[in-house]
Amino acid sequence: MALIVTGHARSGTSLLWTLCNQHPDIRLTLEFGNFRGINSPTPAYLLRLGSGWLRRANLLQPVLHKPSLKPWECRLRNHTFFFRYAWKIIRAGKPVVDGAVISSAMKDLLKDHRIVGDKYPNYIFSLDKLVGNSGLSLLVIYRDCRDVVSSVLKKVRTEWSSFTFARNIDTAPKIALHWMQAIETMELFAAHLYIIRYEDLVRHPEDTLAALGAWLDVDPKAFPAGWVRDASIGKYKTGLTDQELRETLDIAGPTMQRFGYV
Repeated sequence: MALIVTGHARSGTSLLWTLCNQHPDIRLTLEFGNFRGINSPTPAYLLRLGSGWLRRANLLQPVLHKPSLKPWECRLRNHTFFFRYAWKIIRAGKPVVDGAVISSAMKDLLKDHRIVGDKYPNYIFSLDKLVGNSGLSLLVIYRDCRDVVSSVLKKVRTEWSSFTFARNIDTAPKIALHWMQAIETMELFAAHLYIIRYEDLVRHPEDTLAALGAWLDVDPKAFPAGWVRDASIGKYKTGLTDQELRETLDIAGPTMQRFGYV
């Protein structure tokens, strides 16, 4: 099985990625982005994968989970994994890179794991290309828009400030609209997704992870539920100004109400 973990940025995708990677049956890469070009001709797929990789080649975030890496070690591991993966795709010799080709390449690299895949928030906006692929399971997490806006603004004003994409999400209205697009896409393809509410995960981790384990057909007790904390719920109360909160509710309020947030 190939598993994709996605959802709007700052909605809990990294938490899910961490929990899944602690399970002995699951191994997920971190924002490798290798499912974005699914069902493309092999040359086009590799070109897209490579161009995306060049944009993030010097990121100090490891594609594979490995704590306490030195910067040069992280870059070396990232580049090594990228080229090994690309070679697996080439060696497959298929005219089109479908889900089976991607899954096979990942399983060759991530041995001894029955479920492999990738966590990447931006997949939420490519669900139309991802749903319906045989052997591909889609796990989506969503969160209170107010906390999403607060968390994204904090990132944009600090460690994301130098990135070009930050210009598209640097105000409360922009983020709220982006969140709305993610929610609408999630709802459109809901029949093909396994959906988790962030607040349920952090408040009731045992129950939420038990249900996730049943869906994935893995032992739910192998998820480290004890690692989960609910300290991030409601942080918008100190993270947003009154104006930012009003702007968020003006845009996303009706949808938030449907989801029980207001």
